[in-house]
Amino acid sequence: MSLKAQMPAVAIVGINRESAELLSALLEAAEVRVVRFVNHEAEDLRELKKMADLDAVINASHDSEVFERLRAMDLGDVDVIGILSARILFLSGKKDSLGDTTHDRGKVLAGLREIRRAVLLSKNRDELLKLVLSVATRTVDADTGSIMLLDSRKRHLKIEMAEGIEPEVIASTAQKIGAGIAGKVVRTREPILITGKASHDYKKNAYEREDRRASICCPLIIGDEAVGVISVNRSGPGRAFDEDDLAYMQRLAAFAADTIRTSTMLERTVDSTFSLSLFDDVRSILARPEPFEERLNLLLLKIVNTFDGEIANYYRYDYQTRSFLVSASSSFRLGLLAGNALRLNDYLARKVLHAKKTICLDVYDKESRGKKWYIAEPIAVKGELVGLLFLHLVSERDKLPTEVESMRKVGTLLSEELGKSLEQEELRIQTVKMTAISEASFDLADAGTLEELGRIAVTNACLILEAESAVVRTVNTETNELELVGSFSLRETEHLRRIEMLDTIIARQAFADRDVLMVNDLAKASGYSGKDVCAHSLMSMGLMRDGRKLGTLSLYDKKALDLYGGLRFSAEDKEAFVKYSLQVAKAFGRSIPPTKPSKECL
Repeated sequence: MSLKAQMPAVAIVGINRESAELLSALLEAAEVRVVRFVNHEAEDLRELKKMADLDAVINASHDSEVFERLRAMDLGDVDVIGILSARILFLSGKKDSLGDTTHDRGKVLAGLREIRRAVLLSKNRDELLKLVLSVATRTVDADTGSIMLLDSRKRHLKIEMAEGIEPEVIASTAQKIGAGIAGKVVRTREPILITGKASHDYKKNAYEREDRRASICCPLIIGDEAVGVISVNRSGPGRAFDEDDLAYMQRLAAFAADTIRTSTMLERTVDSTFSLSLFDDVRSILARPEPFEERLNLLLLKIVNTFDGEIANYYRYDYQTRSFLVSASSSFRLGLLAGNALRLNDYLARKVLHAKKTICLDVYDKESRGKKWYIAEPIAVKGELVGLLFLHLVSERDKLPTEVESMRKVGTLLSEELGKSLEQEELRIQTVKMTAISEASFDLADAGTLEELGRIAVTNACLILEAESAVVRTVNTETNELELVGSFSLRETEHLRRIEMLDTIIARQAFADRDVLMVNDLAKASGYSGKDVCAHSLMSMGLMRDGRKLGTLSLYDKKALDLYGGLRFSAEDKEAFVKYSLQVAKAFGRSIPPTKPSKECL
């Protein structure tokens, strides 16, 4: 688009109040020709390609897809700009003031101030700053210009936007505070006007080249702090800047600094409002009456839609395998998994287990030329890791502070609600278990033989107490040895054989003790090194009736059948196990004839 054209030809896309106001202002200013007004909902945007004399298309629609379609149409030299850009470029003073340094700079500044309110209509401060720079280079007849902002952590300046500067120079320029022209301006907070070649002390990088004959560099000051600089430069002899140029650039710098301040305040306000809205929605979802699994799926859908993500998952933590297995997702129902437990990437899992806090990673995506971001938030209940909240999205941004902090807070809310749901579900399950144990006592009493009794005892134990394997032994009244009378496992026969071998050790220990033997990480428990540790968790206790030691009952590997349960035996599990073992002991007491008290098995 040629800003120096006598009457730039523009087309306006979108019919609404804002586009009507803009059209009226453009016609009144008489600085451009509005050659087409397009209703994007009813007309074909491709018709714009047929307009050979078009200089710019003003996208006044509120549809982001329209902007993308216009950009993808390959309109050649025709610029696609927004309403904000149009107001700055076409309504900030006379047209010739943008191309001639001698006319009406005051109107340019006045026009910029008049549209300061537009900052509140845009979350993208870069658009405003880019237009401020464009106005600056044209009104002072500069060849090049730039806005550099301070990275407070690294303590150097980087070019945020530029005109007339090579891309490789923009990417490579990093100015230290106090070094070069820009560095000195930031340190002193005073502008610099250079006429002629810059001295050797100023030339610190490729940006400050030999052919610069005149330069103005002004600080961008917010409060008492310099946050960056705006610079313009001329090349060639006889083209020096004067004091009027410097005063004008200082006023533009003040406007640019205020734009940064205002947009930063707006971003904070928007982020705060956005967060409050999200958290209110999360609380509403978690407070719904539906089962927790359904609420969790709704929560994940909310997260992925809020952040325009690719997928959001919830993984439960498997202590036995030290891995995270998917339990709910924004993209599918668990029933579609057909029994296949999807596992979180091992690298991410290790990072979470090591850091024990929010993890945010990015990977460059060659296809989209953007970044794939992965945010993982550990979920703990009563200080114990139970799961993981996961979000995957694609973004070209360098950081995702809002998303990371939001995921952290959503994780806290989810942990609280999961804790409540666990308590309620544990009470319900415990009631069901106690009722099932009472009913199982009748099956135990009806057993005709010791072998049948053993089979009933282990199968009911696994079913009621949510164990993967169970083994029951009785004392041989002649040898005083513990003998196997029943075993059962949900896994293959070979695994059951290994459990039986392990139980020869566990049963002897439990038989000699009066309390329940409960271990939730057998591999780390003392006394079991060198053994074939084929189970992660276990409970075992001696069976006694009327003072007689009758045998032992052992459970191996907690196997919760729902989302709430973990893979570790709890105090509630122990309570139910003791009650069930008493019922088994009663049944064995009736089947095993009394004899002299047995000695403890060795």
